[in-house]
Amino acid sequence: MRHAAVAGTGVCQMPMSLIRPHRESGALVSFLDEISTELIDVHAVWPKVAHLRPKVRHVVDADATSVSCEHTAEINAGQ
Repeated sequence: MRHAAVAGTGVCQMPMSLIRPHRESGALVSFLDEISTELIDVHAVWPKVAHLRPKVRHVVDADATSVSCEHTAEINAGQ
């Protein structure tokens, strides 16, 4: 969906962490902000293991870098 929206073929509603680079570059713009003003929490749960699979680790790391510093400590505490 994100690629289609960037290509100009439609609209999408996605987490900011996935579209932030496109918003910052101007490839995507926000509209109808007055309708969608409520932010939602996103929670990640994974099994407690010594080593996460590389794909899971990548997603956790990418999401952790996109949230505020206040929440980063909570995410790291779940490791």
